[in-house]
Amino acid sequence: MSNVELFHYLLLLICGAGALTWLAERVAIPPAFVLLLGGCVIAVAGKRVPEMDPNLMLAAVLPPLLMSSSFYTAWKEFREELGTIVSLVLGAVRVTTAAVAVAVHAFNPGLPWAACFALDALVFILIGLALHGILARVNYDVAVLMAGLRVALPATAAAIAVRLLWVCAAIWLPSRMLAKRTGNPPWSAGEAVVLGWSGMRGVVSLAAALALPGNFPGRDLIVFSTFLLIIATLVVQGGSLAPLIRLLKLRPVARQTMSEHETRARTFGASLAVLEEMGKHASGIERAALERLLAEYRIRVTANENAHALGVERIEDRAHFLRIELKLVSVSREALLGLHRDGKVDDGVLHRIESELDLEELRLLRLLEP
Repeated sequence: MSNVELFHYLLLLICGAGALTWLAERVAIPPAFVLLLGGCVIAVAGKRVPEMDPNLMLAAVLPPLLMSSSFYTAWKEFREELGTIVSLVLGAVRVTTAAVAVAVHAFNPGLPWAACFALDALVFILIGLALHGILARVNYDVAVLMAGLRVALPATAAAIAVRLLWVCAAIWLPSRMLAKRTGNPPWSAGEAVVLGWSGMRGVVSLAAALALPGNFPGRDLIVFSTFLLIIATLVVQGGSLAPLIRLLKLRPVARQTMSEHETRARTFGASLAVLEEMGKHASGIERAALERLLAEYRIRVTANENAHALGVERIEDRAHFLRIELKLVSVSREALLGLHRDGKVDDGVLHRIESELDLEELRLLRLLEP
């Protein structure tokens, strides 16, 4: 496959991933699950699927994902739960790695110990690309497929069981024993079960799998088994997580901080106070401009205060007006394009006003997000 063909392929892949993500959001299905299914379809039905370069995966795919996750990390909550996080990262990972290696080697004595220990570290749509080449090389051999199952099933069972046991022994039990001394509320049994069940594998494990050198013992079998492991954790654990939370009747912790609407009301209120103070000393011309700003900020403050105080009904009213504003942005854009087609607006003016309309549209779309 030439570089041009590869570029076209990746472009179509990105567009397809965007379309699948949009579809998942519309039908309320986790995007990772839909993307994984898309990867399966590509792997099985694709005729010319390129091999993924391990160095490219590590250099171009993994860092942006990790940077995005770190940027949106809630650091205050992170510090509050640091003990639990460290326990899972340092304790649960090591114990799970050892348990998975032992379980896999017990079911597959011929698999080297190095491969068995690597498997737990290799645990979405891109893995389907690697899977295509692997299936082509093994020629869909039933024996190899069964070998993959023999590796994936014990690995999955061991990973899930060990995580649940670790959460119970190292997090839930100590929190109950130390609750009186520390004054912190202990973990409930339901919370511990949900934390233990939330061990889905995904893209970081994928990058580690694809980074294995080509001559690594059992590489194809490991990557295929990792594919099955990701499917199992995403489908079984990810698909059952919401019903499990409802079954255990867990409720969100009572909010101790301001809601989004209350925060907006406070921030706009601060601006409104400054505008009112400026209005006391403004001249006639400035006062007219300030009155328009005052009217706008009063509407913003009132709308957010009502949405916070009166709940869902006023939120829906606010959303209705935001949709009207969105429609007006579309009308303005159509009018602008019409003027450009008629030769009444040059490209410079078109791009500047189009950019302003795009920014306004993004602002309104952000306000409409749940």
